[in-house]
Amino acid sequence: MKWSKKQAIDLLWKFGELKEQIVDDENLTGLRQAGDITEFRFEFERGKPVTYWAVDLSQDTSADAEKSAKDQVQKLAPNARLQFIKLDEERGKTLALVRTFPRSRLDILVAERFSLTRAAAKGKIEAGLVRVAGETVEKPSREYDNDIEITLIPERKPASTLDLPILYQDEDVIVIDKPSGILSHSKGEQNDEETVATWLAAQAGDAVPEQINLPSPMGDRRGIVHRLDRGTSGVMILAKNPVAEKFLQKQFAERKAKKTYLAIVEGEPKQAEVLLDLPIARNFRRPTTFLVSANGKPAQTQLRLLKVAPMKAYSLLELKPRTGRTHQLRVHLAYLNHPILGDTTYGGRKAPRIMLHASELEITLPNSERRTFKSKTPAEFNKYV
Repeated sequence: MKWSKKQAIDLLWKFGELKEQIVDDENLTGLRQAGDITEFRFEFERGKPVTYWAVDLSQDTSADAEKSAKDQVQKLAPNARLQFIKLDEERGKTLALVRTFPRSRLDILVAERFSLTRAAAKGKIEAGLVRVAGETVEKPSREYDNDIEITLIPERKPASTLDLPILYQDEDVIVIDKPSGILSHSKGEQNDEETVATWLAAQAGDAVPEQINLPSPMGDRRGIVHRLDRGTSGVMILAKNPVAEKFLQKQFAERKAKKTYLAIVEGEPKQAEVLLDLPIARNFRRPTTFLVSANGKPAQTQLRLLKVAPMKAYSLLELKPRTGRTHQLRVHLAYLNHPILGDTTYGGRKAPRIMLHASELEITLPNSERRTFKSKTPAEFNKYV
């Protein structure tokens, strides 16, 4: 008998596979018949079709119908994991329904699971950094069920090549002077770019008296208690152990850590000193950015004018955020029509870097000492003011 889409869908309804789901003929694809076996695929979830096999056992004399049906399907799908669903006898016809679980190449599964490119996934597999159901597999083309357990082995890299200036260090913390252009931490678990977080983790392997208690794999955010944007330079405090990490994080959350920034902006603000109280929300038209919005979260920045360049082309500002919203300083200044120089994301003119610098950080250390750490104004600021 030649099958139609309607007959295949009716069979799934009859065997209880579709339940109450609304069905469209477009959900069923790949209708193919080979002798007494008909194969078709039904897409319950977009992009992940389930393959079914309807096996006509009317002429089969085997005592074990389930085994016979699975054996016949196995010949056409030798590596598939099979599930026998049901046997139906009606009008002198015996029909069995068998399901095979979706399968994909390992490099495709790894790429999808861990947000990698196909090439990057292939490289990790061939390097022996992928375990499938607990076993290391080095062949990207091997196929597995789409729901198979896959884990990535953390790639241990050599000591960091970053040279981050250390302003202060004790048994609990490291205070650094972060250069512009370096990420605080990775945006994705498998990002290979070196960051402040990977530099911190690498310190545990150095021959220094203070060993950093960071058992997590490289690329983790462990020890990063606050963040500076890639382009922002300046003072950044890092935790060496979990106790110090929680202690510092609490101060940032409760706004007990006091931060001061320097910024070069376009033009001259109308007021030499003002408290900006402008709520900030995510910009849904550009989800990686933010904007001032009445529906946003409260955000306050204390602004003070320090210096104005000739012709009032640029101004040097001191900024003290009272809240810690993402991109807060950048959004507030853009809203005033005085974007930070180099911050092209928020309308600033192009420059070698974003002209924003974390100049001071006042915080209480785990040893109960209140300290203020300072970073010198970057030399490139002098070019503009």
